[in-house]
Amino acid sequence: MILDFPPKIERVISDVAISQGLSLEQFVIMGAYEKALQIQAMPQQSSDMLLTDFAAQMPKLAIFQDIDPVAYQRELRDEWD
Repeated sequence: MILDFPPKIERVISDVAISQGLSLEQFVIMGAYEKALQIQAMPQQSSDMLLTDFAAQMPKLAIFQDIDPVAYQRELRDEWD
């Protein structure tokens, strides 16, 4: 499988992977596997659920523990300017 990340996203993922002592491949596999397990463990939700309620019940992702999510989102947005 080949994944084609935009350079800025790849750099962020790579920096976090290195800080965790993992290769880029290990980090991406671990993140994808963790997400798949979360989705698999969640009961099927009604489409009537509010997004805020859905987000509140989601477990915290270990891969984002040292990243400010707002700053990360701004970096992604700035990439397209």
